[in-house]
Amino acid sequence: MNAPRKGTRLSGGSLRFTFDGRALTGQVGDTAASALLAAGVRAMGRSVKYRRLRGVMTAGPEEPNALLTVGTDPSNVPNVPATQVKLTEGMVLRSQNRWPGLRFDLTALLQLGSAFFGAGFYYKTFILPKWRFWEGLIRRLAGLGDAPGRCDLPAPSWEHTHCDVLVAGGGPAGLAAALAAARNGARVVLAEREPVVGGELEFEAAQIEGRSAGEWTCAALGELSRLGARVLTDTTLVGGSTGEMVLHCEPAGMPGAARLIKIRPTSLVVATGAVERLIAFVDNDLPGVMLLGAAERYLARYGVRAGERAVIYANHDRAYLAAARLAAGGIAVVALLDSRAGGAQGPAARAAGATLAAQGTTCLAGHAVLAATGRTRVKGARAAPLGQPSAVVDFACDAVLVSGGWGPVIHASLQEGGTKRFDAAAAAFVSTDAPDGRSTAGSANGAMELGAALKDGVAAPTDDAVAIDEPVDETPAVQAFAGSVVAESDDAPEGFLIKGNQQSMLYHEPGTRYYNQTKAEFWFDSVESAEAAGFSAPPSQKNDDSDSAEEAN
Repeated sequence: MNAPRKGTRLSGGSLRFTFDGRALTGQVGDTAASALLAAGVRAMGRSVKYRRLRGVMTAGPEEPNALLTVGTDPSNVPNVPATQVKLTEGMVLRSQNRWPGLRFDLTALLQLGSAFFGAGFYYKTFILPKWRFWEGLIRRLAGLGDAPGRCDLPAPSWEHTHCDVLVAGGGPAGLAAALAAARNGARVVLAEREPVVGGELEFEAAQIEGRSAGEWTCAALGELSRLGARVLTDTTLVGGSTGEMVLHCEPAGMPGAARLIKIRPTSLVVATGAVERLIAFVDNDLPGVMLLGAAERYLARYGVRAGERAVIYANHDRAYLAAARLAAGGIAVVALLDSRAGGAQGPAARAAGATLAAQGTTCLAGHAVLAATGRTRVKGARAAPLGQPSAVVDFACDAVLVSGGWGPVIHASLQEGGTKRFDAAAAAFVSTDAPDGRSTAGSANGAMELGAALKDGVAAPTDDAVAIDEPVDETPAVQAFAGSVVAESDDAPEGFLIKGNQQSMLYHEPGTRYYNQTKAEFWFDSVESAEAAGFSAPPSQKNDDSDSAEEAN
């Protein structure tokens, strides 16, 4: 029996599970992806169109390849990223997009006709005898997981709350922003997508304020707790409108215990990090090709090596430090290929490169990977100098780890009027012209280095987000008018049936189009009371009233 792996998210207990009927064992804290990698499973699915074998590419929710079906029919849950679902005892996992099996898939014969299957070819080809004759077959071939036959999942719970500062993202910048706001007396809510906070501090060897990265993270969490901040893990900012944000909490990466939180912050700090970019080359979807950052996460979090012999292909200095960490974790780094002509530029990267070279790693500047080689998984990498594709160098390896830099996650910053600009230093788009009360920090703002991300986080919370000690009269002005009460629940008080929503300043009468969809912030006893308070009927309701009047005439 193999010795228990060590990782920041693992404990000593073991868990039994199955993958495509094969009995396997993982550890408490594993995700499906980490447990499968630890068991030697590299192929986890097939591509949608040509059924090419695919392995895990990332360590987060952006995973494009390793989508699994969890559970058994009829209550199975399809299309779950293996990188997100937390392993449980007896879990049943199945690969998708294959028939009859993952290793032997007859539909993979579609690859033989790839030259004839251009985008949208079916709209021009399958017209005789008629489209309906072919539709069922094409839909079965083009689908992902099988839809469940029954849903036993409970409805998500709801919570409504408010705060001074909402920080989306619990990495270095997010923690720094939350600390800065809480120290100034603000009521802070920190939402982190992962089950733990810290981001890359899980594997960074940096010192922060005289502490190791891990110690600083623990100290920050302790201080936030003492200052009354609320820290939500497994929670993602998924939307927002008119100053109200929606958080989605889904523990263990599976539906069933989901919670939605509608929160109204005075200030929003977007510290959602950045997504690592792939670099294109032939067969870069073979099992064994993985993002460099994902390989670091699997090693640090779960004690899983992405391969025994790896070729690293990147275009930035951090690749040298990452290679050194992977080598220290037991991965033989065969080669480090830097597409930049000058190679390592910073002193830390040059020092790491020299150490790697002394350990036997081939470090080549101005080189690119042309192709990954192997039929069902990576067996090697073919490289060449930029501008000299004929000067091919072959490396034997079982993993190609790629990093083309990072793309800031700026979706939340672009809501409600935010715009973006291209940052040449980050080689990516960052947000700008954010609405009032909204700021972006850390790598989401193009600050990719740890020191810069921390400074960015400290500066992010706005002055108007700080809590004011003096009592503030928050009584809505509408209470000054007769015939209204503040809504304390979704149930209408007796005699008050008309809903009023202060965000839109619209009222809705029972039986109208949007009555059941509208959240009441005030209840009115009559239309006259609502209009006296400054509320008006929505255009759709006015049209409905006009149509009813015409029908009556």
